[in-house]
Formats: sequence, structure tokens, C-alpha cells
Amino acid sequence: MNSKMIQTGYLLGVSLILASILYFFAANWQGFERLTKIMLSIGLVLLFYGLHFLVRKIGNQQYFLSDWMLVAASVVFGLSVALIGQIYNSHADSYWLFLVWFVPVFILSLITKYVPFYVFSFILAHLAIFFFLSPSTYFASWTDYELFGFIFTVALLNAVLFYLTYRTIISTKTILYMAFIMFHSMFIYLTINNELPFHFLSNLFYIGIFIVSFYYWFKVKLHRPLLILTGLFATFYVLQKGFYWMFLYYGMWMLLFFLLIAALLVFLSVIAVSFLKKGKKNRILTQLVTVIVTIIATLFSTLAISGLFFILFPQATADVLFFFSICALITPGLFTKWPIQIKYTLLSTGFLLAIGASSFSIIIYNIILLILLGAGIFTVPMRSMKVFLYILANIVFGSILSEWFEVHGIFLGLLFFNVLYYMAQKKEIATKYSAFIIGLFAFLTLTVLDVENWLSIIYNFTFFLTVTIPIFTIKMTTRRWEWTTCLIFWFLFIAYKYYEYLWLLIHKSILFLALGIIIISTTIYFERKRANPTVSTKRIQYKTPFLISLILLQLGFISYQSYTNETLLKEGELIKLELMPIDPRSMLQGDYIILRYGITEMEQTDDYRLWNKKIKVVLRENNGIYDYAGYYQINGEWNKPYNEEQGDIMINGKSNGPNEVVYGIESYFVPEGTGVDLQNEVEYAYVRVGKTGNAIIEYIE
Repeated sequence: MNSKMIQTGYLLGVSLILASILYFFAANWQGFERLTKIMLSIGLVLLFYGLHFLVRKIGNQQYFLSDWMLVAASVVFGLSVALIGQIYNSHADSYWLFLVWFVPVFILSLITKYVPFYVFSFILAHLAIFFFLSPSTYFASWTDYELFGFIFTVALLNAVLFYLTYRTIISTKTILYMAFIMFHSMFIYLTINNELPFHFLSNLFYIGIFIVSFYYWFKVKLHRPLLILTGLFATFYVLQKGFYWMFLYYGMWMLLFFLLIAALLVFLSVIAVSFLKKGKKNRILTQLVTVIVTIIATLFSTLAISGLFFILFPQATADVLFFFSICALITPGLFTKWPIQIKYTLLSTGFLLAIGASSFSIIIYNIILLILLGAGIFTVPMRSMKVFLYILANIVFGSILSEWFEVHGIFLGLLFFNVLYYMAQKKEIATKYSAFIIGLFAFLTLTVLDVENWLSIIYNFTFFLTVTIPIFTIKMTTRRWEWTTCLIFWFLFIAYKYYEYLWLLIHKSILFLALGIIIISTTIYFERKRANPTVSTKRIQYKTPFLISLILLQLGFISYQSYTNETLLKEGELIKLELMPIDPRSMLQGDYIILRYGITEMEQTDDYRLWNKKIKVVLRENNGIYDYAGYYQINGEWNKPYNEEQGDIMINGKSNGPNEVVYGIESYFVPEGTGVDLQNEVEYAYVRVGKTGNAIIEYIE
């Protein structure tokens, strides 16, 4: 093993062990008591921090391992916070979970300047924002102005972060692209959602961003990746606006208008490209213009032609449209010497129309299309067009397979189709890589299909080997792209297994733990056998007292949360509530039931100014079940004069829009696979309510 392979071995082994811990916690195994689980989580946090200090102290040849142990310790801390939520049935995937997790990771990024912590804190911050705006267990009632304010603020923060990384004040390209993508994603949402305020100004501002960006990254300071990303977002923006207006005013004249727009775009792009002089910058711009115009013109013309065709010829069949597409669009696109913008638009439009028409016709039509797509792949010069045609060829081949096979047979056929193409192809690198990705995607899909258990085991085991072995055997210097693709699919496989219900989480946890130990042990063995080991001297730097203080704060938080919840369970007043549950799976905490109570819906004010405010609700016993007594308090004011009666319970909640209150007890975590049965059986929840009004679920029945 060389140095890179050793690092990769440690990376995969540690990742499998972390996945094992996540899966074990999420399985909600009933073999441990609450306090035992908490002590286990604290022990795991201390274990990984201890491994970090140990490896750092003994001077291991690969200092990166001590850095990764520090990252792993941060991951385990987050899993421990999630475990506390699971044990005491707090909100599933609560934004508080990710916010609490974010704080120490962000502090570590400031202390160490280590890129993984920057990336990790970025992801956690956006997860916290997402679940704050869109909770998993109830529908948040934000006003349009509040929602606009939140999203616009997030967009601006990402713009600031992008500027800091672009000016290398924060030295990490990963955050640069992540912040750039998030900024545009936020503005895409603001411009798509017509119900939000300042809609016109948002669109005007976003168009201005596009103009400035194209000018700056082309004329002032060439930056090809950012120029391409800007082009992709601009394409999506134009398409979304075009389709919106087309569907809003659908009719012959609107279809003709968009067909004219498509033709005009192609015509203008031909003129623009002809005026561009040769040079590196102009070649980049020429390719970008060609791709953007082809995408926009293709989708506009496809929708317009398909609509106009059946409006003008109502008696025509899909067969007529199929042969029209081949004769009038695909053939000239393949065999004429027209400008590439025209040829590619004709080809793309023709194939999309023909594929749509062939789905209503006999199989021979798909075979004809497959032959024509093959001709296009080997004749068009632009790589992006080759990739597009190759993707269409897979769609057509999948359609052919669907005539004889079910879903399992279709993806198995696509797997063999792409493997054979990848092995046979030597020159067309773009489509060779496309076959590599599509083949792995088809293989990954086979691992989650509902097939016989023995076949599922074969698919999962074979896929794991298929993406693991190349990671250690492919030379990164010559085939880095394929190595990176295998690594991405390796992590996708590990992550997606969490949401796959064919195997139990506890079984997957044990398997991943065993695999992780095997990979790490093998890596250590080969590392020791190296005659001239490469010593990694670069490692993160920090002041030890700061890190120890942070560890103590993390352990203190886990202990404090556990103590307060245990105290509430022992000292709180036990009440019985009526409920109506449903069954999903949390991102980190496993299966749970979403609880809706009889006190969830209650008569209250429709004043939006009181939405999302803290509320105290009075509950009163009625035939052994506590119900809303008709009194609540918001901002220190009662909805009507309240005279306390003996036995009244006051519970804390949040006013969630008109006539709904959430209490923080909407999630009840259950062992894997039991949620569906429980949701059909349980009727009541027994809840402990403390003197301050905080509540916690004790059990359900």
C-alpha cells in the first residue's frame, strides 16, 4: 500500500465504524436502559477524543489519523445528542439538535482551521436552518414576510461566506462552491415562489446578479467553474420562468411565441459565436453559450411543437409525430453541416419528441431510436452533447427492456449494458465515464429492490466489493475521476442503507462494525510492512486547554440534558392525553411515531402576530383524560379571565398558526419495524408535566 491507499483505508474503516454507531443508536435497541445508553454515548465520545490524543502523542507515521479521530469525536457527540432526543422523545430531527451539534464543530473550525470542520459546520448550520423553517413533525406556519426574511438572510450570509472564501480570507474551495450553490438555490426559491413579497424586486435583483457574474468571471477575472455554475443556474431560471408563463397562458399563440423564442435564441447564438475571436476565453464562452442555448431552446421547442402538432392536427397519432421528429429534426441534425447550435437543438428536440411518441407505439420504434442515438454519439463532436445522447440511449434501452421485464430486470439489463459499453469503449471518454456512473447507479438500485433475500445479499455484497476494491487498486494519478466516483458511490451505499428496510439496522450496525475493524486492521498490517514509510508531518494545530474545555462543555451538555429529563420523569405530574399517530424514520434517530393530540388543535386567535409565540395552555381532567380547558397565555396575557381550579395543569407549547399548538412531545421513538403496528393500536399518551410547564412522554398505550 502506498501512502494514499493507507489514508483511504483508514478513512473507509473509520467511516464504517461511525456508520455502525449511528445505525446502532437509530435501531433503538431495547436491551439497554436509558442511563446505560447515555453512559455508552459519553464513553464513545471520550473514546474518540482519547484516540485523538493517543495517536497524536505517540507520533504515528500518519498524523492525519489523529485529525480524523477529532472529526470522528465531533460526529459521535452529535449522535449522542440525537440519542438523548431519542431516549426522551424530543422532536425528531429538531433544529436544536443540529444547532447544538453545530456550535462545538464551528468552534473547532476556528481553533484548528481544518477544512473538514469548515465543511461540517456549514452542513450542520444549513440543516438547522432547514428544520427550523420546515420541522419534521409538524407544519410550521410562517407568514410570507417571515419566510422571505429568513431565506433572504440565509442567501446574504452565503454571499458573505462566498466572498470570504473567494478572497482566500477563509482558505477552502469546498466552502466557496457550497456557499455559491446555496446562495443561488435560495434566490431560485425566492424567484419561483410567487406568493412571497418583493417578488418583482427579487427577480430584478437576481437578473442583475447574473449580468454582473457573467461579466466579471469572463471579462475581469476568468473563472471557468463559477462561470459554468452561473450558466447552469441562469438556464434553470430562464426555463422555470418560461414554463411558468407557458402553462399559465397555454394556447396556440403562446406555443407559437415560445417556438419563436427558441428559434430566435438559436439564431442569435449563431451570430454571437461567429463574432467571437479564437482564444481560451472565447472558446469557453462559445461552449457555454452553445450548451445554455441548446438546453433552453430544446425544452421550449419540444413543449411548443408537441402542443402545436396536436392542436393543428387533432386526428394525428403518435406514430406521425415520431416520423415527423425523425425526418424533420433528427435527420438534418445528424447529416447536415449547419452551425452546431442549430444541429444540437434539432437533435435534442427531435429525440425528446420521438422518445415521447415511441412510448405509445411498438417496440421497433425504440430500436430505431437506439440506432440513431448511437449514430449521434459517435458523430457529434461536443462532449456534453455526447453525454446527453448517451443518457437518452439508456432511457430508450430501459423502455425496450420494460416490454419483457419488471423493474428488477430493467436495472439488471441497464447494468450489463453500461458495463459492456464501458469495457468496449476506448476513445469516447465522456460517454465511457457516463457509462461508469449510470452502471453504478443501476447497480446501487438493485441493492434496494424488493427481491429474494439471497439475491439481495448477493447484490449488496457484490456492490460493496465493486466500489471498494477500485478505491484501493485504481491509480489516482491516471484515473482519478473513476476513483472519486467509486468513493462517492461507496458513501452513498453506506448512507442509503439507513433508509433501506430489507435488513434491520442492528444487523447492519454489526456488519459495518466488523467491516470497519477488518479494513483498519488490514491497513495497519500493510502500513507496518512498508519498507520506507512516508511520514505525514502536517497536522492541525490548536491549544490543548481550549480543546479540553470544549470537551468538558460537550460532556456537560449531555449530562445536563439527561439529568433534567430524568428529573422531569421522576417529579412531573403524570397526565393522560388522547392522540393520533403516524410512522416515519428520522434522519439520525431511527423509527418514530408522529403524535397528534386532542390538545393539538384548539380554538385560539387567528392574529398572525401571535403565531410562533410561546404559549401556556391550561389542561383540565375530564373522565381521566386531560383536555384543553379553554384558557391560554401568550406574551403574559390570558385569552380570557382565568380562575385556577384544583387539578389544573399548565403545559408549555408554541402557537403554530391558527388553531394549532405544538408542545415538543410530538415524537415517540420506537424499535425498528414496530411503528406501523403501534400507529394502528395506540390511543393514549402518558405525559409528565413539570412545575415550569415542560413536558416529556413517559409511555403510550
